[in-house]
Order: sequence, then structure tokens, then C-alpha cells
Amino acid sequence: MIDGELEKVIGKALKLKELHRARARVLQLERELRGEATKPEEPPYIPEFLVQQPARTAVRPTFSVVDVTPKAAA
Repeated sequence: MIDGELEKVIGKALKLKELHRARARVLQLERELRGEATKPEEPPYIPEFLVQQPARTAVRPTFSVVDVTPKAAA
């Protein structure tokens, strides 16, 4: 494909995606105007590897006291 044709196809795909989003928004607004319960918008998809893991609590080192005094020979 020539670059110009490729840009044209990509542009049309982006425009179509925008139109789908706009149509969904119009339907949601129409439902709100009629007083119907609105379904919550779905959060955007985030791949698993991009999701932040909950912070882990820091482990504090514990120091044990070791008796190093020499024992008296009996």
C-alpha cells in the first residue's frame, strides 16, 4: 500500500471509532432524559502488566541479641 492510502484507511478507522463512541454517548443521554436508569460506563481496558500492584509493607529487620561472653570452664 502507498503511504497516502494507508493514512486514509487509518484516518477512516479512527473516525469510525469516534462515531461509535459518540453514538453510545447519545444513547446514554437519551436514556437519562427519559429518566431510565443509566448503566455505569465501563472503565477503559488496562492490560494486566500495566496494573500497579498494591504496595507491600516494608519488612523491618529484627535484631536478636547474641551472648558472646565466654563461658567459665567448670
